[in-house]
Amino acid sequence: MLSEENERKYKLRVELGEILRRNREAAGLTQLQLSRAIGLPGSRIVTHYERAKSPIPPRKWRPIAKALGMKPFPWVMKCAAAYCPDIYVQLFLNTDPSEASRLLNGLHASND
Repeated sequence: MLSEENERKYKLRVELGEILRRNREAAGLTQLQLSRAIGLPGSRIVTHYERAKSPIPPRKWRPIAKALGMKPFPWVMKCAAAYCPDIYVQLFLNTDPSEASRLLNGLHASND
């Protein structure tokens, strides 16, 4: 049986997988097409992301948003809440959203 905190995290990850699947389908992409668009060799890992069986690594958050035509900031917020709750609290709950968005864009630009 999962602890209350682990149950909350699991539910967030399941929700994230459902959002990923719905947006992928809305974009008209197969799991394989999305996998290739984000630099993965096969569709299996996207299947695992969608079913909350594997965590979505932070380095894939923005590429997924881009490949699916999603606004990156809300997607990254949801990913951070699910996978990095301590960072999520520091970045998003204690910061003005426009400031947090600028910070994320600056970090992304420095990694390009």
